[in-house]
Amino acid sequence: VADQDQNPYRSQDASVAADVLIAMHAPQVTNRLNTFFKNLGSSNDPNDNRWRAIMPEYSQASQSIMRLVDAYHPSEAAPFLMKMLDLVSANGSGVTINGKKLWLSPQIGVAAMLLHVTGQSPADYGITKAQNYGNQWVVLGDQAEAQAAIKKLHTWWDVHGKAFEATQAASESSPKPPTPSVNHNPPSATSQQ
Repeated sequence: VADQDQNPYRSQDASVAADVLIAMHAPQVTNRLNTFFKNLGSSNDPNDNRWRAIMPEYSQASQSIMRLVDAYHPSEAAPFLMKMLDLVSANGSGVTINGKKLWLSPQIGVAAMLLHVTGQSPADYGITKAQNYGNQWVVLGDQAEAQAAIKKLHTWWDVHGKAFEATQAASESSPKPPTPSVNHNPPSATSQQ
C-alpha cells in the first residue's frame, strides 16, 4: 500500500490493495503494519520522505493506511503518531471558507490521525475536514485554536497514553506466529509410488 518506493504512478492501487488486505483478516498484516510504524518511528527527522506516506493530504496511500490501521489496530500506530505530532510542523495557514475561519497545518493532519487511532472524535478538538479545500483536516478557528487542540491532545495522552504504550510493549514481547512453510517442489506422481 505505501511501502512502494514513493512511486506516484502506483498510488491508485492503494485502495484496491487495502480492500484485499482488509478482507483477508490476516495477522501478518498486523505484523507488517507494526513493522511499518516501527521503521517510521526510527527516524526523528520530520522531513523523512517515508513519513509522507501517511500524511493525509499527500495521497490515496495514506488514506488506505488509515483504513488498514482502523481494521487491524496495530499497537505501534498510536505511539508513533504521538511522536510524529511533536516533530511535524505546526506552521500552517489560515483560510476563510464560506465565512468560517480555518487553520490547516501538517500537525493538525497528524492530530486527526492520532485521534482516529485512539478512538476519539476530531470534532471534540475542533478538528474537521474542509470539504471545499481538498478534504484536508483543519481546525475551526485560527492558530490559537490549533495550539489549544494540540495542548488538549497532549493532556489526554498524559492520562491515557500509557495504555497504548503498554499495548505496544506487550506486542513486542509476545511470541510471533510461525511462518507457514511452503513446499515449492511438491512430490510428483512417480515419487509417491
